[in-house]
Amino acid sequence: MGKQTRILEWLEEQYKCLRESFFVRCACDAGRFSVLKWAFERRDYYALPMSAFSELDILNCFMHAAMYKRREDMDWILESFGKNALLSVSDIYQQVDYSQEETYLEALGWMALKPGNTVEVNPRMMEDAAKVGHVRVFQWLCKQGQTPTLNVAKIAAKHGKIGILKAIHAEDSALVCSVEVANEAAKSQSVWRYDILEWMWEACTILPTEPEEDSHLQNWVADKSSC
Repeated sequence: MGKQTRILEWLEEQYKCLRESFFVRCACDAGRFSVLKWAFERRDYYALPMSAFSELDILNCFMHAAMYKRREDMDWILESFGKNALLSVSDIYQQVDYSQEETYLEALGWMALKPGNTVEVNPRMMEDAAKVGHVRVFQWLCKQGQTPTLNVAKIAAKHGKIGILKAIHAEDSALVCSVEVANEAAKSQSVWRYDILEWMWEACTILPTEPEEDSHLQNWVADKSSC
């Protein structure tokens, strides 16, 4: 427990109160499991209501544990707060820095090992993975039995995630080799727009039919069409 909890005990002696939700939120934001456990174990003594442990705060703490692969802390959260405290697994994307794909994979892998179907795969998870370009999460979801859709491919094209498009192509090439997907890529503001269009031309011989009012893109389409 260490210095953090000794300070809290001193504060409690001096002021006879804990600042409930603010206190718990600070502990969770910092990933301080010793503080969270200290408060939880003493919640009756200090009359700390369960409402002080909000779902989002607990989920935040859970993701700190996943980030550092501390599965014993992840287990403790599930045992102490129950499955409902983790919300839907798809909500984890709201708590994870988009660059931290490894953290999300760790959380998913841990949940997949838990009894009672803790992981509930749903389309939103694959759409989120497509939006942020998490290829390994996408592949993990496919292994869990989720099937990519045209909408997932369009989301990847819109956000310039060529890695996701290639992964979808490996699962079902027809989903990517679609004029709808090419048109979505053509409308994208991503710097990877032409990389995607070039790849789609090579892999699918597909060109966008709606190049908008972009003269450069129109010329690019015309050049490809003349080949």
